[in-house]
Amino acid sequence: MFNLFRRQRALGLDIGSHSLKWALLDRKRKAVVHSGTVALFPERASLPQSLDWQLWESRVRQVLEEIPEASSIYTVVQGKGTVYGYLEFPDLPEEELKVAAQAEAQQAIPFPADSIQFSYTRVPPLHKGVGVFYAAAVLGEVLRLRQVLERSGRAPNRVEIPALALAREFQLNHAPAPGAFFALLHLGFATTHWVVVRDGHPYYARDFAFGMGEFTRALQEGSWPEAERALSEADFRSARLAAPLRKLQQELKRTLAHCTEALQGSTLPPLLDVYLSGGGASANLAAVLEEHLRQPVRPDHWRYLKCPQPQAPLYKLAAGLAIQ
Repeated sequence: MFNLFRRQRALGLDIGSHSLKWALLDRKRKAVVHSGTVALFPERASLPQSLDWQLWESRVRQVLEEIPEASSIYTVVQGKGTVYGYLEFPDLPEEELKVAAQAEAQQAIPFPADSIQFSYTRVPPLHKGVGVFYAAAVLGEVLRLRQVLERSGRAPNRVEIPALALAREFQLNHAPAPGAFFALLHLGFATTHWVVVRDGHPYYARDFAFGMGEFTRALQEGSWPEAERALSEADFRSARLAAPLRKLQQELKRTLAHCTEALQGSTLPPLLDVYLSGGGASANLAAVLEEHLRQPVRPDHWRYLKCPQPQAPLYKLAAGLAIQ
């Protein structure tokens, strides 16, 4: 029966190829009341070229059984099956804007139009007219994720993309100065997200195939859990981590170049800070990246968003999914 006194709690599920992270948000109090992370393949140093989806689903379902119930559920599709972009148009009626946005975006989307799920959101323009941030995801990836959750009894209310969730969490948690641009660098196990945000809206996003798993593998001498513990205390200036660090720096340099091109030829707006989150976010890595980017880089943290979990960088994406 409907309970008038039941708190409305939203669950954000950040499900990757290596781990599952969740954040249960009390909407009224804007507080994360329960969160956690579980490695789906704790003993595996690397994922197979073709992921065993049955085993992956079995592990996801096991983890979901331990997570508290929620009034609504949100999850994220990410990786090489997603494409994002920013466009500007004259002030058009909504129906015309919808057609124009997909037609223009399709020129930059490397997937057939009938194989994707396309969506867009209006954002304040960088120049004039109407700004649009769009996303396209391979439909098969979206359906697979939905079906796994439905079979687990956790049918999602929405499947969305990392950029929107990270932008929402940053805006609520930090309440940054209006009009200022920031970059969010979220490091996953196998995929990294870079998002440029202003006033809670994403303007540029890029996923690239690099993750903290490469740093962990560089440190591995014994078991995989031992290597992960070593990474938590690692000095990212050490010679053993030079190769993956160089790869990350090259990808960030390429990403900054893409920003200029993607934002319709305009120069990248000055970034006040880069906020580092994800499994490898640490003050040491932030300092190393700051020297390379010549830009302030700081590990993300909890500020206005309440959360009992001290490892804030791990839960930024999950928390952002739960915020509406």
